[in-house]
Amino acid sequence: MRVTRSILSALSAALIIVALVPAAALAIPRDEVLARGRVWVQRNVPYSQTRYATVAGDVIGATSNGIGYRTDCSGFVSMCWNLRRTDGTPLNLDTAGLDADYLVESIPKDSLEPGDMMLRAKDKVPSGSGHAVIFVAWADPLHKTYVTYEESGSGVGTVQSLRTYDKSVTDGFRPYRYRRIDPDFADVQERISGLDRYETAVAAVERSFPTSTTLSVPAVVIASGETWPDALGGAALAGAYEGPLLLTARATLPAPTRTALKRLKPQQVLIVGGTATVSEEVESQLTSMGVTVKRIAGANRYEVSRAVARMALAQARVRKRDVDTAYLATGLNFPDALAVSPISTKTRRPILLTGKDSLPPGTLSMLGELHITKVVILGGTGSVSENVVSQLTKAGIAVSRIGGSNRYDTAIMIAHHGAAVGMQWTSLGVASGDAFADALSGGVAQGQTGSGAMLLLTRGTLLDPGVAHELLEHKDDIGLLRVFGGSGTVLQSTRAVIAEILRATS
Repeated sequence: MRVTRSILSALSAALIIVALVPAAALAIPRDEVLARGRVWVQRNVPYSQTRYATVAGDVIGATSNGIGYRTDCSGFVSMCWNLRRTDGTPLNLDTAGLDADYLVESIPKDSLEPGDMMLRAKDKVPSGSGHAVIFVAWADPLHKTYVTYEESGSGVGTVQSLRTYDKSVTDGFRPYRYRRIDPDFADVQERISGLDRYETAVAAVERSFPTSTTLSVPAVVIASGETWPDALGGAALAGAYEGPLLLTARATLPAPTRTALKRLKPQQVLIVGGTATVSEEVESQLTSMGVTVKRIAGANRYEVSRAVARMALAQARVRKRDVDTAYLATGLNFPDALAVSPISTKTRRPILLTGKDSLPPGTLSMLGELHITKVVILGGTGSVSENVVSQLTKAGIAVSRIGGSNRYDTAIMIAHHGAAVGMQWTSLGVASGDAFADALSGGVAQGQTGSGAMLLLTRGTLLDPGVAHELLEHKDDIGLLRVFGGSGTVLQSTRAVIAEILRATS
C-alpha cells in the first residue's frame, strides 16, 4: 500500500496532539467498565445496602474505609464507572444520583453499547424502588433481550443476568450513558485486558479457547506472572501441546487462573519454573483440582529454558513436527523474546536464553543433542555479542541475527521474520514494550490464532513511529487489531492514534 503525505502529516499531528493530553483528563474505557464489573460477578459479591467492598470484590464491612463501594445496585454501577470524589475516595451514588444530568445522558435504545446503564431511578417511579444495571451486550440480533452485570438483591449477589428490553421499559428502566466513558474503537481494534495481569492472561486465552466452546485441552502451561524468563520459554511448550499459557502468583493460585482451569479442563498442567517462582503451595492447589501436574525446573533461568526446550521439542516430534531451529535471546531482558513468542508458539521453535558474551554451560551440547542446526539470535550485539555467534558457528550451527536500533525496531523486524515463515498480519497484536506481563499469554494466543498472528511492541504512553508506519503499511490486512493490556499500560490516547491510522484512507 502506498502511504500518502497527507496521511503521514495527519499522523504526525495526531501524535503531537495526543502527547500533550494529560492522562488524568482521559475517561474510563468501556472495556475497563466491564472488567471491573466482571470481578464482582465472578466473586458473586453479596448484596447489601449497608456494606462495602473493594474493586477486587473483598467485602470490608459497614464502613468504606475510603476504599470501598457499597454492595447494592447503584454502588456496583458507581464502582464499574470508577466514580470518585475530588479527594480520590470512592463516590457511592444511589439510583437518584445516577440520574444526574452532569453525570449521564439519556440515549436511544439502539445506541446502547457495553458499559452503558439501564436505570430505574427511585425518584422517577411511584413505587420508589430503584435499580441500576450495567449493559453488557445484546443477546439477540433483534435487540429484544440483553445481558447485564448487576448487584441483585434477595440473596442473589452480583450476577450476570438476561433481561427483556420491552419488559425493562415497562418496569421503568431507561438507557443512559456515563458522560466520561471513552470509545472502545470497536470497528478497528479490540483491547484484551483485565483488572490485573492474571485476568489479562485469561482474556488472552479466551481468544484461542473461547468460553462458548466445550473444552478439554491437552495441557495448560502455568508460569509466574511476577517475572518473565520462565513464561517466555513456555511459548514453544504451549505450541507443542496445543494448549494455552496462564499465569500465577508465586505464593497462591489467583482466582481468575483457577476459574479458567476449571473451564479448560486440562489433561495435565505443566508448571514452568522452580519453587522460587511458583511455590509448592501453588502446585498443591493445582493437584487438589484433580489434574496431573508436572514441573519443569532448573537451577536458573538458563537451565529452565533448556529443560523447557527439551520437552517442547520432544512433544513437537511426537506430533510429527520437525523442528531444526531455535531462537536465542538475552536472559537479562524480556522484549526480544516477548516479540518472538507468537512465532515460537506457532513453529514450536524453542526460545533459549543466553548471557551477553558467552553461551551458558550445557546450551551448546544440548543444541547438538536435539538436532538444532540453525539458531536465530534476537537483538543487537549489545544484547548478544559476536562472541556468542562465534561459539555457535564453530560448532557447525548456522547463525542469523534479527536486531534493530531498539526493542521496538527489533520487534518490527521479528514480525517481518514471522511473515516470512508463514504467519499473518491479520489480527496483529500490539503490547507495551515497557512491561512484560500483559503479552506473556497474549504472545502465545497470537501464535494460536489462525495461521499465527504477529506481535508488535510500542511505548505505552505514545505510539512508536515505526509501529505507526507498519500499521499504515498493513492496515488493509490487519482487520481487527488486538491491544494487550489495560489503560495503565497502553493508554487510551495511544489507542486513539492507532484507531486514526487504521481508519485512514489512502
